[in-house]
Amino acid sequence: MAGFCTHCGKPLLERARFCGVCGHGVPGGPRSGASASAPSSTKSSSNSPAPAPARGIPAGLPARYEVSRFLGKGAVGRVYLCRDTELDVDVAVKILLPEVAANGNAVRKIRKEARAAARLRKCPGILSLYGFEHSGDSWYLVMEFAPGGTLQDRMQKRGRLSEGECRRIGAEVAGALAFAHAHEVIHRDIKPANILFSGDGRGMVGDFGLARVFDDGGTGPRTVTLAGTPVYMAPEIMLKEKVDGRADLFSLGCTLFEAATGERAFPGDFTEMAVAKADRRAPAPDPREARPDLSEDFSGILRRLLSADPRKRFPDGDACARALSLGADETSTKDRGGGSASSR
Repeated sequence: MAGFCTHCGKPLLERARFCGVCGHGVPGGPRSGASASAPSSTKSSSNSPAPAPARGIPAGLPARYEVSRFLGKGAVGRVYLCRDTELDVDVAVKILLPEVAANGNAVRKIRKEARAAARLRKCPGILSLYGFEHSGDSWYLVMEFAPGGTLQDRMQKRGRLSEGECRRIGAEVAGALAFAHAHEVIHRDIKPANILFSGDGRGMVGDFGLARVFDDGGTGPRTVTLAGTPVYMAPEIMLKEKVDGRADLFSLGCTLFEAATGERAFPGDFTEMAVAKADRRAPAPDPREARPDLSEDFSGILRRLLSADPRKRFPDGDACARALSLGADETSTKDRGGGSASSR
């Protein structure tokens, strides 16, 4: 043993780079370049579960995935950057939390949503899902790795982004959402943490874990259960009304408003935020009150996206992408963000 995790208090194994229980980084642990796999003498075949956990390998992860580092934790699992040694590529692996993996209904729901996400692989603006697999008692999703970080990373580092960059990212995300909606999938959790960047800085949509498949063959709005992140959630979802793809456009509007101004479109506690979002008599928030140098055109696009009435928003993602692209400023190579967001 090598002491205890400073985050959760669980015992650490020798040479662990992060806690095998909570995923928290271990101060002074081995460098990220060190091998994360089990020693060769204890390593089983590539399809067998790795010993639990050796040198920081999360319990239940097959030995073919060599863990490089912990990326983050979400509502259903912990995400790790791994090297798929069979295919020789980097992937992001989300291991379901034990309490989620033990819930049969939750696993069936995630499997259904994974199938929905797999239908979206042909869109370059959507992070690919490669598989939903299990090993022993563990379940995990294998996904495309986005080396450019997230929009949330950029916002935390830079405070707010230029109008041109917001337009470009918004147009790329809106186009990806149009593709998803055409395949009868709504995301329901568009937010800065779920917008990622490829190595060349292209905006991509990730984590369709809250998506709901429209499987009744119809084309109109459906009633969905409450899910998502309240700060960015459309009022019709908060009120458990019928929704369609325009709910994702509202969330995109909240995200771009915050990226451009450094402030949230609907501040306050949950009740204040919900009331403000649902008030169809009040005008949509104007981003120029927080940032006067934004153009009237861009401000108008955001106000339209943030309309409480879905009928007043853009009819679909393609229309939104065209509007954002039409008056977009030319962005420099640096503004486009080649490489990791953390390097800027």
